[in-house]
Amino acid sequence: MRLPLDELRQLPTLPLRLPRPTHPRLQAVCDAIVAAPDDKTTAQGWADRLGVDVKTLHRLFLRETGMTFGLRPGLTA
Repeated sequence: MRLPLDELRQLPTLPLRLPRPTHPRLQAVCDAIVAAPDDKTTAQGWADRLGVDVKTLHRLFLRETGMTFGLRPGLTA
């Protein structure tokens, strides 16, 4: 078991690449999240800032990125 673990440690770490939305309001949200990934703003908070219902934010984000609006692991754009 040590050999496979040693080999895994030698593999390069690749950056996480996330799809970017084309919708201007979602781009602004994504830019803000990338700029401050420790920001604790909830989906409801972002929806309020955009003046949309939180369900609309979730649907739009899914349609634009193919991903759900949720956890934000180490992000890069």
